[in-house]
Amino acid sequence: HRVPVAVVKACHDEFAALDTNKDDMLTRVEFEQIVRKMCHISVDSPTPPHLVERQWQVLDPANRGYVEFGDFFSWYRCVAFCEDLSSETQIDEQVRKLSKQHGFNVLALERVRGIYARYAEGGGCGCINKDRFKQILCRSMGLQEDADVPDETVRRYYREMDVNHDGQVDFEEFAKWYLSVHSGEA
Repeated sequence: HRVPVAVVKACHDEFAALDTNKDDMLTRVEFEQIVRKMCHISVDSPTPPHLVERQWQVLDPANRGYVEFGDFFSWYRCVAFCEDLSSETQIDEQVRKLSKQHGFNVLALERVRGIYARYAEGGGCGCINKDRFKQILCRSMGLQEDADVPDETVRRYYREMDVNHDGQVDFEEFAKWYLSVHSGEA
């Protein structure tokens, strides 16, 4: 996936800490703990059901009752910018980091984050798939129908965006692509 080893290791450590019975899988109950942690929900407070349910459906669409590390890692990468699962401070830090790394205007990144949240799977918490990306292209080109955007154009731009070639476009990939195409906003 062309993700730095340190990032994978940190995510795996998080996964392993949640995997209380050490079977290399997370149950829904174990998964709920990461949602609680990301949302800063205290031990004595209930977890809002919509947070866990929505994310669990994204993670376990086949209803197996568990998730393995690969699925968890893909989900974890994509939810880093999810407003429901991250505090505003964390999101602001991520935007500032991207701004500093790539020289993007913070306000432009905030606008891109809004676009991303509208089109990403899982209520703005997941990655952008090709169908949703086609909708973005349609709107940005001023076209009325998604069918007016040629499939080859969608495939080409999607390949450009998906720099790590994992078949998913997370916020960082989307922001870098979007701001390079709309360079006047960067």
